[in-house]
Amino acid sequence: MDKAQIREKLFTHTVTEKLYLQNSDGPPSDFFENFDSYLNEDAERVYRYTFEKILKSAEERQKERAAFIEGSQLLLLKHARFSYTPLHVHDFIEMNYVYSGNIDIIIDGTEISLKEGDFCILDTGVCHRILETSENDILINFFMRKEYFSTHMLSRLASNSIITQFAVNALSKTQKHDRYLLFNTTNSEFLIDAIEGMLVNYYEPSSYSKDVTDAYMIILFSEL
Repeated sequence: MDKAQIREKLFTHTVTEKLYLQNSDGPPSDFFENFDSYLNEDAERVYRYTFEKILKSAEERQKERAAFIEGSQLLLLKHARFSYTPLHVHDFIEMNYVYSGNIDIIIDGTEISLKEGDFCILDTGVCHRILETSENDILINFFMRKEYFSTHMLSRLASNSIITQFAVNALSKTQKHDRYLLFNTTNSEFLIDAIEGMLVNYYEPSSYSKDVTDAYMIILFSEL
């Protein structure tokens, strides 16, 4: 699979996207029933996403890659277009990359507009939601267990980097988990190549794909 095929795959409607196109009301009401929830101080429902449940869902929906992602500490998923994501927090670190188009995210009540080439990294306790996306809006989600940093990343990253400091705080049991980082990498072919390399190894995994993906993640974080 080459870069042209990756781009074609990302812009091809998935089964979920086709369903959302047919239902303009967004995800069905029972879509989030697997997750616990609570009401915030504004009486808005906030869902608690867990890595385990998202991993299980990915294994069920992507049976051709189930063996590859089973037990994984890192998931790469394309955000479904033509839908929204409600307010939620999660027990994992999330990184969003705008591959194409524009993505509007509300983080702790503040609306942030991300454009092509932007990254957003969110700690576990950050309350946020993604507004409805359209045809040209391609968002790549990186979901990482906190352990992914402790076992794969911290020893390989510069000790004084902003990513390292963010990860150390995310792993801490005493820090408040309300931080997020924004990066603009418009026109960075270097990062695009790394991300597309990761996607090639995700869509067509081999026996060494996890090692290659970890190496690409080091490149990505170092470049950021």
